[in-house]
Amino acid sequence: MALAGEEETMKKPKCQLSGTNGNIFALTATASAVLRKAGLKEQAEEMQHKVIKTHSYADAIGVIMEYVDAR
Repeated sequence: MALAGEEETMKKPKCQLSGTNGNIFALTATASAVLRKAGLKEQAEEMQHKVIKTHSYADAIGVIMEYVDAR
């Protein structure tokens, strides 16, 4: 379990999202794969659940950006 403020210091894995399918489900799958490859399975699952709960494309992108360093 993360301590208060720990998420801000978590090093985010780099994720190539530009030039890929802009479908939010495709972007989420790409980011999830990067997180899993980096050994961050729990964060990948958490990100997916948060994306599903968003109400807009912009909010969903914002969630993805919390977890990966998107390029």
